[in-house]
Amino acid sequence: MTRKDPESMNKSKEFFWGALVLLVFTGACESTTSTAPASPVGSWSLRAFDLAGGQTVLVPAPERYRLDLGSEGDANVRADCNFCSGTYRSSGATLQMGLLACTLIACPPGSLDGEYLRALGSASSFERSEEELSIVYTDGVLRFGPT
Repeated sequence: MTRKDPESMNKSKEFFWGALVLLVFTGACESTTSTAPASPVGSWSLRAFDLAGGQTVLVPAPERYRLDLGSEGDANVRADCNFCSGTYRSSGATLQMGLLACTLIACPPGSLDGEYLRALGSASSFERSEEELSIVYTDGVLRFGPT
């Protein structure tokens, strides 16, 4: 067995540590994103109606138009002065609201409660990012932000 000179050993050590660092960084850069579709589960406040004709209707008091979707398919809705509970189903990007049992209080003029509940009733799909839930319905898109 031959002995290596100190300079050669230092280069071997440098190569070893460089390769190790490269392996660690390569492993850290691997994608950890899931391919599973996003879920609509969460507590959301309605921010806007994007209507099919291109018009956007901003919601003046988002906290009065809430949508709480549970992981077991339970849905709770606040539509201005009315409260509803019921169910929903989602699979992939599809979303369908079940029947909602709602209080029947007459909200003040200018309320969007009727439009909001009709839009939820005709929901067909959704898209979710970290900061927004968009629900496509017959006449446009409902835009929600987290509560």
